Amino acid sequence: MNGIMNRAEEGTMGVITITLALIGGIAWQANPGSLMLQLKDGDIPVNVLWASFGERQMTFSYNHKTATIEMRDGAIHGTIIRTFSTRMLEIEIEGFFGSMRHKPT
Repeated sequence: MNGIMNRAEEGTMGVITITLALIGGIAWQANPGSLMLQLKDGDIPVNVLWASFGERQMTFSYNHKTATIEMRDGAIHGTIIRTFSTRMLEIEIEGFFGSMRHKPT
């Protein structure tokens, strides 16, 4: 999580707040033991958080061009499922992750 937060500090104002809210939502609803931080894609440095929700694996990464955190389906370059920005309200994040609830084993 330090890598994610260090990267967030390099971003635009408010990124730390949205990052903390997302980390909380992900930790709350992801399948237990499924969180993994990827620091490199080959030789390219990246900070990508992987998490599984039910049968779906997702990635989360910051897009500097759009100043959003992108949630992608199954891969670093997978289809964007949702973007999160500093303009989102906490209730939106709670509602989104509430709908992603994992099923306990």
